[in-house]
Amino acid sequence: MSNNVFDRIRGGLAKTRDNISSKLGSVISSFSKIDEDFYEELEETLILCDIGVAAAGEIIKGLYIFKELHLSCLQFYLSQQLQ
Repeated sequence: MSNNVFDRIRGGLAKTRDNISSKLGSVISSFSKIDEDFYEELEETLILCDIGVAAAGEIIKGLYIFKELHLSCLQFYLSQQLQ
């Protein structure tokens, strides 16, 4: 019985992770450069994914180092932060 509960929790968390990944991927793919509009859209998406305002703000602050780098670097950093 308890395995069933944990399996359902694990399955629910996997769906949540996939949903967040999909939404973040959509934001990243819709921009060709990293600018203030990108950061605002990304922060809004994180908040809407229930990451939380404080956590979203911290993630965005950490992302400012990628302003001069490629979006793929930013995508890797984001995936590491959300694990």
